[in-house]
Amino acid sequence: MCTCRGHCIVFPNITSFQMFNTMTSEYIFRDKYYGRQLDEANFHGALKDFLYDGSSYRTDILPELIDTLKQLREVVKALSSYRLFSGSLMIIYDGQKACSEVGGTPLPEDSTSLQDVSMKGLPASWATKGLWPNRSSRSPWHTRPELLKFHQKVDVRLIDFAHTTHAGFVHDPIRYEGPDEGYITGLTTLISAFENMFS
Repeated sequence: MCTCRGHCIVFPNITSFQMFNTMTSEYIFRDKYYGRQLDEANFHGALKDFLYDGSSYRTDILPELIDTLKQLREVVKALSSYRLFSGSLMIIYDGQKACSEVGGTPLPEDSTSLQDVSMKGLPASWATKGLWPNRSSRSPWHTRPELLKFHQKVDVRLIDFAHTTHAGFVHDPIRYEGPDEGYITGLTTLISAFENMFS
């Protein structure tokens, strides 16, 4: 699990992360004080550490993780006047390897998509704006059959809404226009970091 604050100048701030080392059967935890010490180069190294399970880097989850982050970026771009001040992004992935590697079975055709699951914590008003699909919509698993075999259970969530605001919010005299460019920049930086991690 990794949490990053979205408002940034150069790169997001890692507030904490935890990994499970499969070789030692121990959890490795890094707190916000560790994150505050990171410069841009060490930030990229910390992201790689987050994907290391003690024996290998989980590069197999990167395509799904990047796709999910890009979907979230499109949602944020569609939110005029919303500002996710001090908001964080929580990234979770299943520590178990792809089912094809451990003799598992493919995800059933009628399974709930991760996109449905990961959007449950978002404001109810977003649903009325059509910013996430309902359960009857076809999920990425149906449109990309190869993901059925390599289902990884990557989940990305927006958390920490205490300072979030939007036009018409009762106690906020400021009326913002357009999407939250700071948060979008943070997401773009994070996407680029994962895309270029092992290039």
